[in-house]
Amino acid sequence: MTRRPWLPSSRSSGGSTACPWPSRRATLPRHQTLRAVVDWSWELLSPQERLLAERLDVFPSGASAPAAQTICVGDGLDALAAADGLDALAEK
Repeated sequence: MTRRPWLPSSRSSGGSTACPWPSRRATLPRHQTLRAVVDWSWELLSPQERLLAERLDVFPSGASAPAAQTICVGDGLDALAAADGLDALAEK
């Protein structure tokens, strides 16, 4: 399963594998629709954009462009690729 930065991680709750939100049957239809839209939009991102979005998850309330580039560079992404990817995410 791909980790989505905006969804709580099951590992962050002491290693529990329980789902952090109610089952789809227990949620309201509008919440099911919102979750479906978020999943759909995540699938539209390229692998590089997903990696950048996951790395940006460390900022709880946004970040400046230089701070975001500093966090995003490394492990397969150079500064130019990170800058281009951040621009692409901002456009979307």
